[in-house]
Amino acid sequence: MLKLRQFLEQKTEENKSKAEKQASAGLQRITVGNILDSATPEALSEFVQEYARRDRDFALALKTWFAGVVPGAENPFALVLDSVIPKNIQEKKMREPDLRRLRQTLDDLNRQLSGALEEHNYPAAFQIAGTILEKIPPLVSKLDDTRRQMLLEQCQSAFSQIEKFQDSQISPELRESAWTFIFEMVPGAHFPPEMHGEVLRFLIKEAAGEEKFGRISGMYDQTPTPVPDVVMFLFAGALARRGAHDAVIRILEEHISQPALLKEALVVLAYIGETESAFRAGEYFLDRVKFSLGQRREIERMLEEIARRDGDGARRIRLLWRQFLRSLDFEYFNEMKAVAGKDWPNELKRRLTELRRQGNDNVTAVVLAAEGEKDELARLLEKQNDLQQFQQYENLFLPEDRIFVRDRYIELLAGYLSQHFGRQASAFVRQQLAGLLQKTSRTRFWRSSGPWSAASAIALRCQKNWPSYSQNQSAKPFYKPENHENRTLGHWQNLRALP
Repeated sequence: MLKLRQFLEQKTEENKSKAEKQASAGLQRITVGNILDSATPEALSEFVQEYARRDRDFALALKTWFAGVVPGAENPFALVLDSVIPKNIQEKKMREPDLRRLRQTLDDLNRQLSGALEEHNYPAAFQIAGTILEKIPPLVSKLDDTRRQMLLEQCQSAFSQIEKFQDSQISPELRESAWTFIFEMVPGAHFPPEMHGEVLRFLIKEAAGEEKFGRISGMYDQTPTPVPDVVMFLFAGALARRGAHDAVIRILEEHISQPALLKEALVVLAYIGETESAFRAGEYFLDRVKFSLGQRREIERMLEEIARRDGDGARRIRLLWRQFLRSLDFEYFNEMKAVAGKDWPNELKRRLTELRRQGNDNVTAVVLAAEGEKDELARLLEKQNDLQQFQQYENLFLPEDRIFVRDRYIELLAGYLSQHFGRQASAFVRQQLAGLLQKTSRTRFWRSSGPWSAASAIALRCQKNWPSYSQNQSAKPFYKPENHENRTLGHWQNLRALP
């Protein structure tokens, strides 16, 4: 411990000695702070003026930073931006030097904007943000490359600061000025499409009140047709905010021939928080509008997210059912069962009732087969005269219900033979029976050549209906057994082909 204390004392003395030597040696380097502390205001002013004449970037930064203190100008920040915005932009391009100066100015203005908000200087913040939003969006629409993206981000940054006014303790007059300033820019499609969501959300927050809604409604009514999309979105959003969901649908229905516009309107409604109107309108138009596959999927995903977030199982089931009907993808069907949970038997009954009312026997059969409802499926198939449809489900009935399968083949093939004749008909029947025999070759019942085998029953039915066929010895048989399995269809040899 003694040696440790001696070591620490020695280091302290060394450091103290080193500091004293540095202090006696004088100033090691000159900093900006040293200059500002030592120079007179007159000297600094003279330097700034001289350097500003020699360096345009320095002069621009100086004007931007101190524009707010210049007396006599209604909006000094607008004068600064006007000095750096190119008057003519050719072929949607901006020269790199012009872009650099504009970006530098916007960066400085946004820094001042943030500082003004931190100091609760809301009038200055509003003036700076309003200037950016007035001057830059028209420029954004003239560009189509990375330059456009840079300016768009500057606009979005300025607008995000104005959005804070709605949550800040500012005067009612300033809040009203900010709302009116943004509102009056809407009719001329002033803002780029990427900002529509934020702009509409800002305006619609206060649309529940009669005064604001009246102004929005008046704008929609007075705007000449065709009404700009953003104006229509604004009016629809204002109606949604007031709970007029049916009115929203009526407004959107005027554009029912424009699927892309309807899809965008639904997305905007969801984005600004009017999810109830978005969901109701989405369901309504999914059943009535021929959206592209991509548009339909986007709308369905949006509605699914709304229903999931709201915990609305009934809506989720409706959406999943619609997707299942469109695609017959059992991923949707199984998810629907999971959502329904214990209520699935009742839900299944409702869905089957709906299918029967629509006369959709094909999907009814698919659902019954998936749920193992063999008795009801059998009753449905007995009403159908479609062999191919029956063959899709015959495996569900074998071997337990082979009598039912045999009887359906007898009925369906006999019906086929009543309408078709000749070699093609015999080949078709032979092909169907061969396929059935292959499926059931391990079942003794089907290897029986007795009078009730499928082939025999069909032969007897045909001979009964057309006795002259069996007397036509010159005709070739429908089927001639060539191996042990085929000999199980003994009676088929007596069935003659039609001439």
